Amino acid sequence: MDVLLFQHGRKRGTLMATNPKLVVLSEPLRGQSFELSAEHYVVGRVESCDICIPDPTMSSKHCFMVRVGDGGYEVQDQGSTNGSRINGIKIGTQKLVNSDILQLGSVELLYDCGAKSTTTSVGTKTGISLAPAGRTSASDMNNLNELFRSSSGAGRKSSPVMKYLFPGLIILIGLGVAYLLLSLIMKFFVK
Repeated sequence: MDVLLFQHGRKRGTLMATNPKLVVLSEPLRGQSFELSAEHYVVGRVESCDICIPDPTMSSKHCFMVRVGDGGYEVQDQGSTNGSRINGIKIGTQKLVNSDILQLGSVELLYDCGAKSTTTSVGTKTGISLAPAGRTSASDMNNLNELFRSSSGAGRKSSPVMKYLFPGLIILIGLGVAYLLLSLIMKFFVK
């Protein structure tokens, strides 16, 4: 499948260190980047957008990016179908800071404004939601991880034990219920 990536009306080439940029983290577009130097951008999947990422999970005009006083950018969701998130949290309007992960539909982008950061690595979790509009999508369910992770302390990652503990308990409970039902059937109906 050929995937095209456009930055409408902008020259591509060497990026200047002083301008912020968006770097695509999601496959198959991983590594593509957009230098941000204009006052505002329309971001979406159609070619008429200033920044066009032709992904089916993005709306035709997904969000606006507007330069703010300090030279950074603010993201304004435009009522997109699959929403806009910054670091996993759904937003309406929010200012980006260095190393933020901007998720538009299922496409993840790293905001790099060249500021010094203590972040050493960036992980992504990308999926395409095939659920019809109005239903819970897989990306919405990923936010449940944040709920469980926050209860174990700030900054800690979930251990593999916690990852498998809940499904294992559900399986054990299901087996116990099946055993009890089978025992009752055997006791009352088999003579």
